[in-house]
Amino acid sequence: MKWKGFFQSTLAKYVFSYAAILATVVTGLYFIINTQLKQEYLKLYRNESRNQISYVADRISKGLLEIEKADMLLASDVNIIDARYSSADYSHYLVINELKKYCSRNILSSDIIYLDRKSSTAYTTSCQYGISGSSLDLTMYGTKGIVIPGSYYDSDASLNKIFKVTNGSSTLLLFSPGDSSSGSRAIYVLDQNELRSILDACLSKGVSGVELTDPSGRALFSSGSALPPGADGEPSSSGEIITLDLPYPAIRVRALFQKDFIEAATNAVFVNTYLMVGLLVAAGVVIIFFSMKMTYSPLHELKKHITNSRDRFSNDITLLDSTYHASEELNMLLQKRLNNYRTVIRESILGSEALPENVRNTASDSIDKLFASGDKLTMAVVKILFTAPPEGNGVERIRSRFSAAFTCIVLKADGGEASLLIAWKDRKDEDAAALKRPLESILRELPCMIAFSNRSASPLDIARLYSNATAAENFLNPGRRILGYDDIPENTENYEKNYSYQLFDQLADTLEKMDSESSFRLVRELFDSIDMRKDPEMFIRCILIDTATLIGTCISRSSIKYEKYSGVLAHALDLCRKSNYVQTKGEILESFNAMLEILFTESSDAGVSCAQIEAFVKENFRQPDFSITALADHFGVSIAYMSFLFKKKFSVNFSSYVWRLRYEKSRLLLATTNYSIEKIGALVGYDNASSFRRKFKDECGVSPSQYRKKARETPDMQPG
Repeated sequence: MKWKGFFQSTLAKYVFSYAAILATVVTGLYFIINTQLKQEYLKLYRNESRNQISYVADRISKGLLEIEKADMLLASDVNIIDARYSSADYSHYLVINELKKYCSRNILSSDIIYLDRKSSTAYTTSCQYGISGSSLDLTMYGTKGIVIPGSYYDSDASLNKIFKVTNGSSTLLLFSPGDSSSGSRAIYVLDQNELRSILDACLSKGVSGVELTDPSGRALFSSGSALPPGADGEPSSSGEIITLDLPYPAIRVRALFQKDFIEAATNAVFVNTYLMVGLLVAAGVVIIFFSMKMTYSPLHELKKHITNSRDRFSNDITLLDSTYHASEELNMLLQKRLNNYRTVIRESILGSEALPENVRNTASDSIDKLFASGDKLTMAVVKILFTAPPEGNGVERIRSRFSAAFTCIVLKADGGEASLLIAWKDRKDEDAAALKRPLESILRELPCMIAFSNRSASPLDIARLYSNATAAENFLNPGRRILGYDDIPENTENYEKNYSYQLFDQLADTLEKMDSESSFRLVRELFDSIDMRKDPEMFIRCILIDTATLIGTCISRSSIKYEKYSGVLAHALDLCRKSNYVQTKGEILESFNAMLEILFTESSDAGVSCAQIEAFVKENFRQPDFSITALADHFGVSIAYMSFLFKKKFSVNFSSYVWRLRYEKSRLLLATTNYSIEKIGALVGYDNASSFRRKFKDECGVSPSQYRKKARETPDMQPG
C-alpha cells in the first residue's frame, strides 16, 4: 500500500514526467546526433581516403620520376656505352654491375632490362639475353618465360607509361622513361612488393580495394578487393569509386570507398564510449611506440653514424644538415684541388720551351688520359741524368723503351736531364719490376743515371712523387746508377727525405691540434724551403695547392660557414694555379695567413661557452667512459677543436681537469663515508680499483686508505 500511494503521489508524477521528457530528449538527441555523426564520419573518411590516395599517388609519381633521373645518368654511363662497341665478356660484366647500381638507387625498381638494338642484346641485373625476331623472351621471370613484344620497346608511344606483360603464371610491370632513337633503351621492371606496400597504405575500413589503371581503364595492379567499373564519385552496389590521375606518368589510381562500416562505428561510439576511450589511449600508446621505432629511432641511428654524436637530446636535423654541407664543401675542395693539379701540370708541361715540339703535341692527350681514365693507374716519376750527351733525340729514345701499356708524360727535358711521369695499368701479378725493366733497358742503352719515386694511384700525389724522385737522385753515383726512393737508406745522416712535404705533414698535424703559433711558423718555413730548394714551377704550384686545400679542409671541419672563407680560398688557389711563384709568393703567403686567421679566429667564436662546458663535465665526470670524444659529440664539434677550446678556456687540458674533479670528490668520500675503496673508485669514474689507488697515490703521496686515516685523525685535512 505504501508503494501504491507513492506511485499515485504528485512527486511520482513529477518524477515520471521528467523521466519521460528526459527519455524523449535523450532518444531524440541520440537519433539526431547519430544521423549528424554519420554524415560527418562519412565526409571525414571520404576526405581522409582521398588524401591518402593522393599521398600514395604522389609517392608512386615521385618514385617514377626518380627512375627517370636514374635513366638519364644510365644513358650517359661510360661503361655501358663502351660495352655497346665491345664484345668482350668483361664489358658485359661491367654493364650488369652498372645496372645493379642504378637499380638499387630506387625502391620502385626491382630490375633493369637494357636493350641494345645494335648488337641485338639485352641485359638485366643478373644475366644477358639475345634479342631474336620482334620480341624478347625473358625466361628468368617464370618457367615459361615472359615475352616483351617489340612494339613496346621499339615505339615511343609506350614512353612514360606502365606496361603490363604476363605469361599466365608471372606478371611484369614495365616502365620506360627513355627513347629508342639512340639504338638502346632501358626498361625498368617495377617492384610489385613495393607497389603493394604503397597501395596497402590506402586500405582501411573505409577503403577496401585500390588499383592502378592506364588511361583506357585497363587494370595494371591492385591490392585489396576487386573494384567494379565506374567514374569518380559514382556509387555502386559495393561502395563509392574514388579516382585520381597521377601527374606523372599517365596512370590512374582508383579506390573503392565503403560506407557500411559507418553505421556500426557510430553505434559503437554511443555504446562503448568509455571502453573506446580506454582502447584509444592504449592504441595511441602502442602506435606512438611503433611510430618512434619506425621514425625517430632510424633517424637517431643514422645521425650517430654520420655525425658520431650520441647525444639523444641534440638537434638531429641540424647536425645532419651541418654534416651534409661540410661533406659537400670537402668534396668541392677535393674537386678543385684535382682540377688545379690538371691545370698546373698541363700549363707547366705544354708551356715549357725546353720540350721538343713533338713531345708537347702528345703530352696533352696523355695528361687527359691520366686524369680521366676509368682504369686504376699506377704512377711514378723517373729522373734521368745524362752522364754524356746521348746520340740523337735522347727523350724520344727514352720514350721508345716504354711499351704501349705505359703512359709516358715528359715533365722536364734539357741537355743534361729528363724527368718523366710514367703511368701504367695496375695488375695483381705486377710489382715494381713493371717499371724497373724498361728503366734497366734505358740504363744499358744510354749514358745516364736513373732515380725513380715510389708508386701511387692518385694524380694528386704527382708533386710528392717528383719530390721523392729528387730525394733518390741525391744518392746516385757511378757505383749506383739506378735507385728508387724506397731503397734510400733510412739511417742516412745529415739528409732529410722529402723536406718540403715533411713540413707539409707537420703542418697537417699542428692544424689538427689547433696549434696556431706552430701553424703560422710552419707555413713560413714551407715558403723558405721552396725558396732554398729551387724546385720546378710545377712542383711548387702543386705543393702550394695541397697546402691551400689542407687549410681549407681544416676550416670546413671546424664548422665555419663557407661564405666566410670561400673568397680567400678561391683567390689562394687561383694564385697557386696560374701565377709565377717568384712574382706572387708574397701575395700567396698573405692568403694562407688570412685563411689561418679565419680558422683560429672563427673557431674561438663557435658559440660554446665556458659555463656550458663546465656544467656538462661536472655532470658526467663520474662516468667511467667519459672522454673528450663524448664532450665533443655533445656540442657537435671535432675532438681536435674541443681540445683546443677546452685548453683555451680553462688553461688546462681536459684529462687534467677531469682528474682534478675526481680527485676532490674521492677525498670528500674518503673523509666523510665508510665506503670501500673500490666503491669510491667506481663513484668517481674508475672501474679498476688498482688504477684509482695508483692515480690517487701519485697525486696525494699516500694511498686512499692512509689518506682516510689521516683525514679522520686531523680534521683540518678534510676537504671543505
